[in-house]
Amino acid sequence: MSKRRESPRKRGIKQGIFMMLMTLIIVPLLALVLADTSLGEILIPSSALILFIGGILRIIYAIMFEDKSENFPSVPFFPSNTMSSEFIDQGASHQKSLEFKADTSELITPASVTEDTTKLLELKQQKKD
Repeated sequence: MSKRRESPRKRGIKQGIFMMLMTLIIVPLLALVLADTSLGEILIPSSALILFIGGILRIIYAIMFEDKSENFPSVPFFPSNTMSSEFIDQGASHQKSLEFKADTSELITPASVTEDTTKLLELKQQKKD
């Protein structure tokens, strides 16, 4: 019996509506507490804008970018024993395709950086002699 959660889109829309409704509670409370202070002149309108516009932006984000399907398990991650054998087989075949064996006997030792210069100096010495 697995419980299904609501989709991220619905949850985001609900969070946005909740933020907008919190504006109706928080702004009047701030107005009562901070009415006669200079801090209230800044904090009351800014909290109203932040909460209301933040709620609208949360709703827009949920509608535009979040998944609308409702088939999410009640646990945050899939347990490893629920993976299908087909998925596991695909992973194993993909891993095998990445494996390779290098034949190290074919590797050539890189030449020294100064080898060409040394040969040139030897040639100059031979020409002088």
